[in-house]
Amino acid sequence: MQNYYRIILKNVSASDEDILTSICFEAGAGGVSEKLDFIQESLKYEPVFIQKDILTLEVFFEDKPDLQIIEKIKIMYPQITIELSEEEGKDWMEDWKKHFTAFSLVGKYWVVPSWLKAPSAAEVPIWIDPGLAFGTGTHATTQLAAAHLINVTTTSPQSVLDVGTGTGILAILAKHLQVPNVEVTEIDDMARQTAKENIEKNKVEIKTHDIQVDTLQGEYDVVIANIIDGVLVEIKSDLFRLLKPGGHFILSGILAEREDYFTKNFLQELPTLKTIARTQKDEWISLVVKKS
Repeated sequence: MQNYYRIILKNVSASDEDILTSICFEAGAGGVSEKLDFIQESLKYEPVFIQKDILTLEVFFEDKPDLQIIEKIKIMYPQITIELSEEEGKDWMEDWKKHFTAFSLVGKYWVVPSWLKAPSAAEVPIWIDPGLAFGTGTHATTQLAAAHLINVTTTSPQSVLDVGTGTGILAILAKHLQVPNVEVTEIDDMARQTAKENIEKNKVEIKTHDIQVDTLQGEYDVVIANIIDGVLVEIKSDLFRLLKPGGHFILSGILAEREDYFTKNFLQELPTLKTIARTQKDEWISLVVKKS
C-alpha cells in the first residue's frame, strides 16, 4: 500500500489548535488528531479526557507535504517542535487478521477465524469474524465464562440469555452444548450486526433481540453477562428479573480489586442468591450464582 506522511507538532498551545488545524488542511492534510490523555475512574470504565493547555497534534498527508508548511509554522509559532516522517502504509484490518489464529476456547471447542481453515484439533469450531465488536474469545473474562457455561449446562437448561453478546461466541457455544433456546442482547448496533453474521456462519438458531434488558420480557434458566462489573451493578434488577428461580447467573468482567464492591452492591443487594463457583484469571473474576 502507498506510504503516508506524518507531521508531529509538539508544545502546541490549546488556544492555537484551531488555527493550526486550518493551516494544515489548507496545505493538503488528510487529517489532524490530538494525542489525548485520559483516566478511567468510573465504575463503567468510561474514559474521562484530561483537558490540557499544551497539546501534541498529529497531521497526516497522503503525499509528501510542501515543506513550506513547516517553515510557516516555525515562523508563526517558534515554541512548537516539528517532526516529519514517512510511514509505511498498512491495511490495518488485514494486518490484524494475520495475527488472529485459531485457539481452544475451552476443551474441544475452538474459536476459528472465519477466513481460516479449522485445524484438526478443533473438534467443534466456533467460526468468528470480530468485525468492530468486542470479543474474539482471547479475553480472560470470555474464557472463564465459557468454562462455567460448560459446567452449568450439565444441568440441561432449556434456555440461555447472553446479555451484551459482542461477537456471539458464548451464545454459539451454548447452542453447541445443546441448549434448545438461546437468545442474545447487545446494546451496540455494529456489534449486534456482527453477532447476527457470526450466528449465520455457524448455522445455529439464536434469537438476537434489538431491545435491551430493561424492556425484555420472559425468564431464562441461565443468564450470561460478560460485562464490566459497574454495568452489572447498574442493570442488576433487570438481570434478576430475567433469571428463573433455580436458574444460574454466569457473571464475568469483575475486577479482582473491586470484588468486595461487587459483592456488596450486586450479590448482597439481591435476595436468594448463592455463589456456587468462583474462578479467576489474571485480574478478572467470574462467578456462577444460583437464584433460589
